[in-house]
Amino acid sequence: MPVVMLRSVGDLLRYIDENHLASDFTAKVEYCQSDWVLLRSSIETFAVTVKEIAQLLQGFGSELSETELPDEANAIEFLLHSHSHRYRQMKDDIRGVLKEGRLLLSNLETVKAAKREAEEEREIQADMETVQRLLAQLRDMEEAFDGFFEKHHLKLQQYLQLLH
Repeated sequence: MPVVMLRSVGDLLRYIDENHLASDFTAKVEYCQSDWVLLRSSIETFAVTVKEIAQLLQGFGSELSETELPDEANAIEFLLHSHSHRYRQMKDDIRGVLKEGRLLLSNLETVKAAKREAEEEREIQADMETVQRLLAQLRDMEEAFDGFFEKHHLKLQQYLQLLH
């Protein structure tokens, strides 16, 4: 493949259609590298956060399922209180991440609405689908976590009633 040395934008336009160049080269395509980097890093950060939440939920679920039940009522009451407190904290974390994801999705929708080129729109649509998939995973994890905790909490309450 030959290498071509260019001296000006005019030289460049002999090889590339100006409709495919960014406005940095006095062309018609609106493109901002910093915006792209910001969106890309936001999506990647969100994906990592969803993964971290999954690991936290897995760890907490394992801890709950491995909890040995003490023989004293006040110890069971303490477990009920401490597990419920941690559950509420994790629920708050999940809600915060869901809110972050919805905001990211809203920002992507705004960017998509401003795009004129079909290719750019397809790229943004793919990013939106990624965020939607991550949000769906997070909601599914939350639902499974809620069900698991509800059963665990009920088990502790029933055990406490047996001790009374």
